[in-house]
Amino acid sequence: MVVSVPKNKISFISIEMSLYDEMTVYDYLHFFAEIYEVDNIEVKINEFAEKLNFKEHLKHKIHGLSTGNKQKILMTRALINEPELLILDEPTNGLDVIISYEIRKLIKELQGKGATTIICSHLAEDLNMSERVIMINQGEIIEDKVNSGDMDIYSYFIEDGKK
Repeated sequence: MVVSVPKNKISFISIEMSLYDEMTVYDYLHFFAEIYEVDNIEVKINEFAEKLNFKEHLKHKIHGLSTGNKQKILMTRALINEPELLILDEPTNGLDVIISYEIRKLIKELQGKGATTIICSHLAEDLNMSERVIMINQGEIIEDKVNSGDMDIYSYFIEDGKK
Protein backbone atom coordinates (compact mmCIF):
# COMPACT_ATOMS: atom_id res chain seq x y z
CA MET A 1 0.00 0.00 0.00
CA VAL A 2 1.34 3.41 -0.97
CA VAL A 3 0.35 6.29 1.26
CA SER A 4 0.77 9.90 0.26
CA VAL A 5 2.07 12.24 2.95
CA PRO A 6 2.21 16.01 2.36
CA LYS A 7 5.77 17.39 2.38
CA ASN A 8 5.04 19.62 5.35
CA LYS A 9 4.08 16.52 7.38
CA ILE A 10 7.40 14.72 6.91
CA SER A 11 10.27 15.29 9.34
CA PHE A 12 13.81 13.94 9.33
CA ILE A 13 16.77 14.48 11.60
CA SER A 14 20.19 12.92 11.51
CA ILE A 15 23.05 12.84 13.96
CA GLU A 16 25.14 14.39 11.15
CA MET A 17 22.70 17.24 10.54
CA SER A 18 24.05 20.74 10.83
CA LEU A 19 22.20 23.74 12.16
CA TYR A 20 22.28 27.37 11.07
CA ASP A 21 24.81 28.38 13.71
CA GLU A 22 24.45 32.13 13.30
CA MET A 23 20.68 32.10 13.86
CA THR A 24 19.13 32.33 17.29
CA VAL A 25 17.32 29.23 18.50
CA TYR A 26 13.97 31.02 18.25
CA ASP A 27 14.61 32.28 14.70
CA TYR A 28 15.77 28.84 13.56
CA LEU A 29 12.67 27.10 14.93
CA HIS A 30 10.39 29.86 13.62
CA PHE A 31 11.98 29.56 10.16
CA PHE A 32 11.28 25.82 9.95
CA ALA A 33 7.82 26.14 11.49
CA GLU A 34 6.94 28.60 8.71
CA ILE A 35 8.22 26.17 6.07
CA TYR A 36 6.09 23.43 7.65
CA GLU A 37 3.09 25.82 7.73
CA VAL A 38 2.64 25.35 11.49
CA ASP A 39 -0.19 27.24 13.20
CA ASN A 40 0.46 29.13 16.45
CA ILE A 41 4.22 29.06 15.91
CA GLU A 42 5.20 31.14 18.93
CA VAL A 43 3.03 29.07 21.27
CA LYS A 44 4.45 25.79 19.95
CA ILE A 45 8.06 26.98 20.19
CA ASN A 46 7.49 28.03 23.79
CA GLU A 47 5.77 24.72 24.62
CA PHE A 48 8.72 22.72 23.29
CA ALA A 49 11.21 25.05 24.98
CA GLU A 50 9.42 24.44 28.28
CA LYS A 51 9.07 20.65 27.86
CA LEU A 52 12.64 20.15 26.68
CA ASN A 53 14.19 22.71 29.01
CA PHE A 54 15.81 25.16 26.60
CA LYS A 55 13.68 28.26 27.20
CA GLU A 56 16.70 30.24 28.47
CA HIS A 57 18.45 29.60 25.12
CA LEU A 58 15.74 30.90 22.77
CA LYS A 59 17.56 34.21 22.20
CA HIS A 60 21.03 32.63 22.01
CA LYS A 61 22.83 31.85 18.79
CA ILE A 62 22.99 28.16 18.02
CA HIS A 63 26.79 28.01 17.62
CA GLY A 64 27.36 28.39 21.37
CA LEU A 65 25.04 25.58 22.46
CA SER A 66 26.09 22.22 23.88
CA THR A 67 25.57 18.99 21.92
CA GLY A 68 22.55 18.16 24.07
CA ASN A 69 20.91 21.54 23.52
CA LYS A 70 21.53 21.30 19.77
CA GLN A 71 19.83 17.89 19.83
CA LYS A 72 16.84 19.41 21.64
CA ILE A 73 16.59 22.03 18.88
CA LEU A 74 16.77 19.37 16.15
CA MET A 75 14.10 17.28 17.86
CA THR A 76 11.87 20.34 18.24
CA ARG A 77 12.33 21.07 14.55
CA ALA A 78 11.35 17.46 13.76
CA LEU A 79 8.28 17.41 16.00
CA ILE A 80 6.87 20.95 15.78
CA ASN A 81 4.82 20.19 12.66
CA GLU A 82 3.24 17.05 14.17
CA PRO A 83 4.54 14.93 11.29
CA GLU A 84 2.75 11.94 9.82
CA LEU A 85 6.12 10.45 8.84
CA LEU A 86 9.03 10.90 11.24
CA ILE A 87 12.52 9.59 10.42
CA LEU A 88 15.02 9.86 13.26
CA ASP A 89 18.70 8.97 13.45
CA GLU A 90 19.81 8.63 17.10
CA PRO A 91 16.99 10.85 18.45
CA THR A 92 18.29 10.95 22.03
CA ASN A 93 21.97 11.47 21.23
CA GLY A 94 23.61 13.72 23.82
CA LEU A 95 20.47 14.06 25.95
CA ASP A 96 20.14 13.40 29.65
CA VAL A 97 17.74 10.76 30.98
CA ILE A 98 14.90 13.19 31.75
CA ILE A 99 14.92 14.92 28.36
CA SER A 100 15.31 11.55 26.59
CA TYR A 101 12.19 10.40 28.41
CA GLU A 102 10.32 13.56 27.32
CA ILE A 103 11.40 13.03 23.70
CA ARG A 104 10.19 9.42 23.78
CA LYS A 105 6.86 10.58 25.25
CA LEU A 106 6.43 13.12 22.44
CA ILE A 107 7.23 10.47 19.82
CA LYS A 108 4.75 8.02 21.39
CA GLU A 109 2.07 10.75 21.35
CA LEU A 110 2.61 11.16 17.60
CA GLN A 111 2.50 7.39 17.10
CA GLY A 112 -0.78 7.35 19.03
CA LYS A 113 -2.15 9.83 16.47
CA GLY A 114 -1.18 7.47 13.64
CA ALA A 115 2.26 8.79 12.71
CA THR A 116 4.76 6.39 11.19
CA THR A 117 8.19 6.55 12.80
CA ILE A 118 11.44 5.10 11.55
CA ILE A 119 14.16 5.20 14.20
CA CYS A 120 17.80 4.30 13.81
CA SER A 121 19.42 3.89 17.22
CA HIS A 122 21.90 1.89 19.25
CA LEU A 123 19.88 2.47 22.43
CA ALA A 124 17.38 -0.16 23.53
CA GLU A 125 15.20 2.53 25.12
CA ASP A 126 14.73 4.16 21.71
CA LEU A 127 13.94 0.84 20.05
CA ASN A 128 11.27 0.01 22.64
CA MET A 129 9.13 2.69 20.95
CA SER A 130 8.97 0.56 17.83
CA GLU A 131 6.40 -1.99 16.74
CA ARG A 132 9.04 -3.69 14.64
CA VAL A 133 12.78 -3.98 15.21
CA ILE A 134 15.16 -4.73 12.36
CA MET A 135 18.81 -5.47 13.14
CA ILE A 136 21.33 -4.68 10.42
CA ASN A 137 24.94 -5.83 10.46
CA GLN A 138 27.32 -4.72 7.71
CA GLY A 139 24.41 -3.72 5.47
CA GLU A 140 22.55 -7.04 5.84
CA ILE A 141 19.31 -7.60 7.76
CA ILE A 142 20.13 -10.24 10.36
CA GLU A 143 16.89 -10.05 12.36
CA ASP A 144 13.40 -8.70 11.76
CA LYS A 145 11.16 -8.98 14.82
CA VAL A 146 7.75 -7.67 15.76
CA ASN A 147 7.79 -5.93 19.13
CA SER A 148 4.60 -7.12 20.79
CA GLY A 149 5.20 -4.90 23.79
CA ASP A 150 6.66 -7.63 25.95
CA MET A 151 9.84 -7.97 23.90
CA ASP A 152 12.88 -7.55 26.11
CA ILE A 153 15.11 -5.50 23.83
CA TYR A 154 18.03 -5.64 26.27
CA SER A 155 18.16 -9.42 26.50
CA TYR A 156 17.57 -9.74 22.78
CA PHE A 157 20.63 -7.64 22.01
CA ILE A 158 22.74 -9.28 24.68
CA GLU A 159 21.67 -12.90 24.14
CA ASP A 160 20.23 -13.28 20.65
CA GLY A 161 22.13 -10.40 19.08
CA LYS A 162 25.45 -12.21 19.39
CA LYS A 163 24.65 -14.38 16.36
